[in-house]
Amino acid sequence: MIKYIIVAVLAASPVLAQTGNLSGGSVTPTGATGSRTLAASAADVVNVKNGWSGVAGAKGDTVGVSGCTIAAAGTLLTCSSATFTSADTGKRYYLQGTGAANVPQTGTITYVSGTTVTLSSAAVVASPQSGIYSPPASPVTIASAGSGYTNGTQTLTITGGTCTTQPQVSVTVAGNVVTAVLSMVTPGVCSVAPSSGAATTGGGGTNATFTTSGYPVAGRFIYGTDDTAAITAAAARAVSTGRKLLFPSGGYWLATASTAIPLNNVAVEGDGAVGYNWPYIGKGSWLLLSNQSTASFSGMQGVDWNGVSVYYPEQDSSAVTPVAFPATFTGSQWVNTTFRNSRFINTRDFAEVTNVSGSGLGRVTLDNVKAYCVRYCFNFLNGAADVLTIGPNNYFGPGSFDNDAIYGPAHLGRYTATSGEFLRIDVGAGAYPRVDGLMFTGFIVHGYRYGIRLVSGAVYVSAIGNINWDAVQTAYSIEGTSEWSTSAITGGTIYATNIYDGSASGAVFNTPSSGRVDLTLSGGNVSYALGGIVYDTGTGYRRLTVVGMSLNSWGRTSTAGTYYAVQTGNGGPGTEMTVSGNTLNCNDTVSPTVSGALITSNSVFSGLMANNFLTTCANGFVLQGGAGNVSLNGNVSKGTTGSNVLDNSTLSMLLYLNNNTFDAAAVTLRAPAISSCGTTPSAAAGSNNQGGTITIGTGVVTACTLTFTSTLVRTPRCTAGTGSALILANATSVSTSAVVFGFSADLGGGTLRYQCVL
Repeated sequence: MIKYIIVAVLAASPVLAQTGNLSGGSVTPTGATGSRTLAASAADVVNVKNGWSGVAGAKGDTVGVSGCTIAAAGTLLTCSSATFTSADTGKRYYLQGTGAANVPQTGTITYVSGTTVTLSSAAVVASPQSGIYSPPASPVTIASAGSGYTNGTQTLTITGGTCTTQPQVSVTVAGNVVTAVLSMVTPGVCSVAPSSGAATTGGGGTNATFTTSGYPVAGRFIYGTDDTAAITAAAARAVSTGRKLLFPSGGYWLATASTAIPLNNVAVEGDGAVGYNWPYIGKGSWLLLSNQSTASFSGMQGVDWNGVSVYYPEQDSSAVTPVAFPATFTGSQWVNTTFRNSRFINTRDFAEVTNVSGSGLGRVTLDNVKAYCVRYCFNFLNGAADVLTIGPNNYFGPGSFDNDAIYGPAHLGRYTATSGEFLRIDVGAGAYPRVDGLMFTGFIVHGYRYGIRLVSGAVYVSAIGNINWDAVQTAYSIEGTSEWSTSAITGGTIYATNIYDGSASGAVFNTPSSGRVDLTLSGGNVSYALGGIVYDTGTGYRRLTVVGMSLNSWGRTSTAGTYYAVQTGNGGPGTEMTVSGNTLNCNDTVSPTVSGALITSNSVFSGLMANNFLTTCANGFVLQGGAGNVSLNGNVSKGTTGSNVLDNSTLSMLLYLNNNTFDAAAVTLRAPAISSCGTTPSAAAGSNNQGGTITIGTGVVTACTLTFTSTLVRTPRCTAGTGSALILANATSVSTSAVVFGFSADLGGGTLRYQCVL
């Protein structure tokens, strides 16, 4: 074997030098994967480091260090772990937390020494700083509950430390003592954080203390070459020649692009995302994006994006409102595009489908993608005529940003939990006003206000299975005049909470739409919902099916109200509802007014509620005030502290009860109208369309007419008896609106027992 150094000059290509081993006429370049000839390796790719179209190659030299210090109003930055050189002069930088209101600073640096540089702009506040930064319950915990506090939700100020703004925490007070930590109102701005066991003020009481731990703003500093021109030139070359765009390992700062870089019919490849913690860019291939005026990449037809990760350093949770970066990827025709083996950190909007013409999106696939999209992961402004496929190896949520979205001031995590949407569909005004083919299976979405939010347009022929919606308050919302049809939601787990706001109360499946809604839910598990679970507050339902679900502990919000597991209050004419084989457990609910399992009100529908098991609810099965035919078969309520309310006292509610076991009940079943049945006939309590007892009026009576409370869905089969062996009763005329019973002899003043079965 002969060691070699080869310099190959290729037509229409830059000079490329490689080293490796030469054996039998085949070259395996050092560090390459597999065995490829040198000519093939060079000809197949456009390496961003090589320089194209007269533009120097990208450096990919961006690095990050922490623990840097700078004085307020100063420009001299000291980073003890850095290895600055004179070649770093003029490079771009990002410095955490030293701008006004603790936002980051950017600019350029000038070399001073191996550990010091001067910045192009002075710091407004010093670095490092520290405060008490946490999610709701940890690392701030109650050390002493105190006494004398005003019951309810209170805000306490944590004292101590050296702070220009003291930390504040929101707590629950019951029995005049602090019982729970809800959230951090503010982490504080402190050069020295309050110590553990910190005292508090406020809330009307005394002596509550907290165990705390700080999460400091520790002088994070990123610096590197602005590679915008080199990346733009290389991308243009790759697209025009149909060659792969290659990003070798490194950190490439795309900072100053004035237009989006078009990507069509091109493969983009890097060395993957290696490592988890900040600064991320030490291993693998990373793009750092800072341009706030335009999307970073456009086109998106025939793109294979593999192993190139993206990081927005300025989107660092320091600002209450996230920086309004445009979408990372935007295009009007997303077709045959794949994202693989990549990580996207703090993109405000990951993918945007613009409304220009055509059908918007089709045959787009994500595999092994980890993304934190601060606002929208997918924003559809035009529809999709083909599939968007996302499989089990994908994750979307703040966890992609390490702990920095949910610890620290938590502004990013809080914003996403309050306003973030995994998939936003607003295509009603689009050239193609519907989305066909959401093929979602087994991935995780964490920390968003909404999972799939259909604002306008329609979703058809989709299959959504085994998705884990973790800390997603409303997994599905169908709004306005939107339509949802021929699409099933099966399996999966929904932990429907907001870790920052215990007073939120949105429903898990929320459908205020007046458009056609055909919703099928089966086999899933929903737990700890702040509000209700399945809510129809619009008039659009045509079919609702809830089968084999486990619905547990809803109404956990601190906002008083009445919350139900399934509420179908305003379904449109012709609605069909099936709620069958579900387990509903109200245990551990927080709101004292949380109610029970099922309510139908002001609704016109046909319904079946069968074999549902309800336990430990304030109220159980509640059906009242609606219209239509509802059958309850084999349902069980247990541990009901209030009552089951089954009321067909309105003119048009028909209830059919069979083999139910209710531990508490307040049943008002309206009897059919009685006519041609003697003078002042009457119905016994509990008599209804299905059956009951009639006291025949006085006089000579040989027939009796019962008119049902409303028209039945089909003609029933009716039988009757008189309690007398000498007088027979038969149904001589039966329709969907009435039954006439004839008697073999005068039954005046007697008793008629009847039954009508559909």
